[in-house]
Amino acid sequence: MGQMTEAPPLQLIVGPAGHGVVAYAADVASALRDLTPEADVVRVETVADAISVARRAARVHVHVTDRLFGGSPEEAARNLEQLAGTTRLTITLHDLPQTSDGRSLSRRVAAYARFLDAVHAAVVNSRHEQQLVAEFLPGSPTPHAIPLGARLAVTPPTPPLRPEEGSRAISPHDLVLLVAGYVYPGKGHADAIRAADEAASDLRATGEPIGRVLVRAIGGASAGHEEDVAALTA
Repeated sequence: MGQMTEAPPLQLIVGPAGHGVVAYAADVASALRDLTPEADVVRVETVADAISVARRAARVHVHVTDRLFGGSPEEAARNLEQLAGTTRLTITLHDLPQTSDGRSLSRRVAAYARFLDAVHAAVVNSRHEQQLVAEFLPGSPTPHAIPLGARLAVTPPTPPLRPEEGSRAISPHDLVLLVAGYVYPGKGHADAIRAADEAASDLRATGEPIGRVLVRAIGGASAGHEEDVAALTA
């Protein structure tokens, strides 16, 4: 990474600590600080607090999804526009509008178009997300694509199994598929279940000794979608 000619923008982390986008924003800010110790990082819970902080900074970067910035796509767009009116704002966009949004698609499209129109510059975390912008936000500027980062590999400690869990321990022949992130329609959990089943059938047909087929979701249900967990389990 080349030497920066000016200090990076204030890294403004908005939202509750347990949210995936908030956690990722914190990871990116921490990595930036490792490279540039003078980088400023501020964490706030609410958009109102974010606007108050941004007024005191010439340049601000924030990670954005509509669900973090308002109770509706329209409110999120208004809040981000207000934030952009206080500083030179750049954003990383998450949860881009797509077909799986169903009835809320048109509202989310309108909100994200307003996001992109309000800010100085925007990035997404994959070429796929760039393609979503081109498909669903054709009149908006194309954001830069910066690949999604990852934490340094650290093996977490493995807790000992309780006696009643012994029969559920993973064996070397089990096929295990992990899906990370919140459970909500369109995330892909149902597709993962079908893919795991098909993969096991194909492998068994070639003589592979496949044991159990397990699909494990690492993450809870998104608000309002608790019933989806029961449906996926069934």
